[in-house]
Amino acid sequence: MKRFAAVSLAVLMLLTVFASAASAADVIEIRGPVYNGSDINDIISTYGVGGTLTIDATKFAAFYYDIDDNVTTETLSIVTKPDTKGNVIGEGGIVYSTTIQNVAYEYENAAAGWSNYSLIGFFADKYIPINPDKADKLAKLVLDSDDKYTIRTGELLDLGEGYAIEAKQVDVDGEKVWLEFSKDGEFVDDEIISVGAGANTWEVELDDVQDEDDVVVLRVHVNQVFQGAVDSIAQIEGLWLIDYANAMTIESDDEFGELNDVSINGKTLTITNEDTFTLTRDDADEIAEGMFFKTADTSSNVLRFYVMKEITEPGTYELRGQVASGTGDFTWDATKFAGFYYDINDDVSTESLKVSGIKGNVIPEGGLVYSTTIENVDYEYSNVKANWGQYPVIGFFAEEYIPLNADKADKLAKLILDSDDKYTIRTGELLDLGEGYALSLIHI
Repeated sequence: MKRFAAVSLAVLMLLTVFASAASAADVIEIRGPVYNGSDINDIISTYGVGGTLTIDATKFAAFYYDIDDNVTTETLSIVTKPDTKGNVIGEGGIVYSTTIQNVAYEYENAAAGWSNYSLIGFFADKYIPINPDKADKLAKLVLDSDDKYTIRTGELLDLGEGYAIEAKQVDVDGEKVWLEFSKDGEFVDDEIISVGAGANTWEVELDDVQDEDDVVVLRVHVNQVFQGAVDSIAQIEGLWLIDYANAMTIESDDEFGELNDVSINGKTLTITNEDTFTLTRDDADEIAEGMFFKTADTSSNVLRFYVMKEITEPGTYELRGQVASGTGDFTWDATKFAGFYYDINDDVSTESLKVSGIKGNVIPEGGLVYSTTIENVDYEYSNVKANWGQYPVIGFFAEEYIPLNADKADKLAKLILDSDDKYTIRTGELLDLGEGYALSLIHI
């Protein structure tokens, strides 16, 4: 899938796919760029500038990014330090930084006060600074929507995270609606909104949110009220909500995983590591808050890794590629787009998507080329003597497939399982392999 936005005479482009975590047991990995070298200093020298390798939202899809306004807030940097060597990042060598920025509401209506608001990414989640000039008090953004909702008298509209609004009464003749805002079923605030008077937006302001007063926690814009076939109905278009009940204050002595040196300078929050950080080969080492460095299983004279965000919460997530800006040609491969197949241990990728000849925001015929090639990768279970050496694989539109003929890419079957886990199975027992496949132990 692709999205295009014209910016002056240039174009910003994203390549995206959507992945779902069906249950908390499922894991989605949002991957950043792949870095390859002999050791950490070689990688910083090759990919960085002036002794610093910086990863921002244009390269790492987990970080907050607004393509319309071209706004980012987060960076993760690896900095050369005296004790940085081999596969070890030195003290203060990991620098996470995020800065408050202004972004537009999804519901665009400047005349009604819906122009922009302050936002900050915090370890790849969207937060709202309770004080827009300081990055120390944050509440997670629950909702920013321009969808249209209809709500009947007595009906409850679930906003998520236990928040809801209820239409207590809809007065069609008087063009008014009485709305009540609640958290976990407990009353928070209510308001009668006069739709005909033009002041259609209700702002809920609360005091003592992390010791801050007059904090806007909810914005609701009511378009109209009308009489349905049976009930009186209010139409809402424009909803914005923060999780004020679980807001947090960040202190200088707080620790976030391996990042434990906190500095707050106005709108900018910076956190670094006080201890050295080892990139463990054939493992994923958590940096902080579900962010990891994943390192390949390589020899000691090769180092290959990427940053990734691990998501287990049920939902649908956007896997975004590197941002393309300008009018020239651009190619996404697995090092630039986390959706494409990539094997970090064998450094194998198969897919690419190239855009060429773009004019304005129009791609000409033949200017969009997707290509994928069969490659060989190791089995997860490594046992060459037992014929578990390698097998052919091919990525196909961001899914992993096996070619039925290893020399031809026209007949494919999706890979369901490649595992070196140990299983125990008893006589008469069924081992579920997924997709309706199973192994049954008949007799020993």
